[in-house]
Amino acid sequence: MDRITVNLINEPDLNLAIIGARTCYDSFSPDNTKEKDLNLLHNLKKQNHESIFEHTVFTFAINGISRLCLQEFTRHRIASYSVQSTRYTLKKLFKKIENVENEISIRDFVKHFCVIPEFENTELEFIYIKQTYEQLKTIEELSRLGYKNDELKYFLPESFRTELIWTINLRSLMNFIKLRYSSKAHFEIRHLAQLVLDCILEYDMEIYNLLITQDDKIKKLLVYCIKCGKMFNTFENVKEIRCPNCESKECEILERF
Repeated sequence: MDRITVNLINEPDLNLAIIGARTCYDSFSPDNTKEKDLNLLHNLKKQNHESIFEHTVFTFAINGISRLCLQEFTRHRIASYSVQSTRYTLKKLFKKIENVENEISIRDFVKHFCVIPEFENTELEFIYIKQTYEQLKTIEELSRLGYKNDELKYFLPESFRTELIWTINLRSLMNFIKLRYSSKAHFEIRHLAQLVLDCILEYDMEIYNLLITQDDKIKKLLVYCIKCGKMFNTFENVKEIRCPNCESKECEILERF
């Protein structure tokens, strides 16, 4: 799941949800502390009084997910999506494929444009890379023959990467995390949910605590890559710890938090 990135690009305001809650119950008071306000939000969440959370809104820049993952993603309909146009961006594929010369660069090329799943069987990964490369090469050849991008899009693999801007309110984000952070979710969108939570954890711990219950919390790991010397964050429930910089599995867990 390397090369998938999520960045929070606005400043969500939890105070708007608090104002909504206090308005509903006419409970504004100089005695209301931050702790009381947060307790109110947690109590309303437990009571399924969730409309007040719609006032707090998040906008994320998401890069590198597969179009397969995008299909799962857009099932969360109470949100706004601005997705990169395949029609206008296929030319970057045609330009890059000219530099592919050997098996190593073939893997790098496929990895650049498509998500490579974490296959348990290395032979299956080899088959996937070979087939995907041939598929992308066919698209480039058809383009040179004069076929239009709107026709060539039908030849793209579902693993082809895309990027988007995603705006969603806190109520809908709670639903997204509940469904997609589950162990039953598809592994790519579950990884995406982890990255979303990671962004929010860095931005505001109180919002993070609203999104995920204590029982569901999964420890975050600080990991050191022995091979390249880089440190990175991941989660304790990942199937395999692999450095996002060099893809090495030679990693040491430094801290759980």
